[in-house]
Amino acid sequence: MNTTEKAEQLITNACRYYQIDKGYLNRQNNLKPPKMYITFKDNKRYKVSLSSLRMALSFFLLKYTDIPTDKLGPMVGYSDHTSLSFNKNKIINYIEQKDKVFIPYWNAVIMLAKDLDFDVSMERQLTNHRITMLPVQKTYPQNLEM
Repeated sequence: MNTTEKAEQLITNACRYYQIDKGYLNRQNNLKPPKMYITFKDNKRYKVSLSSLRMALSFFLLKYTDIPTDKLGPMVGYSDHTSLSFNKNKIINYIEQKDKVFIPYWNAVIMLAKDLDFDVSMERQLTNHRITMLPVQKTYPQNLEM
């Protein structure tokens, strides 16, 4: 089972990957982040979207850990768990529609989770408020699965 420590490590690795300070991900610090850019191997500069990164991390951790939402929200920078509930359907839609802004962040989180040997054989049932982990059902387009 995935642990809180592994989730924290994923968040830290995502911040390193995007070359951002973890404090900027956390909205509670009241730090207004500067415009952040990252340069990948293609030598192009890309603007880092903290909200997309936060959504990708929160949805991945919501799906594949049994961390309660009241603890998960603040881990990724939300003030409480309501943002997770509010964004859940929006994120599912982004994945299904292959949103060009969100998908690179989602794919990066999946890649980083694979590096940490995240267990994705069980996923949280997202239809109720109880935490129930069930075997993974293939629901996403094939190229976005782990």
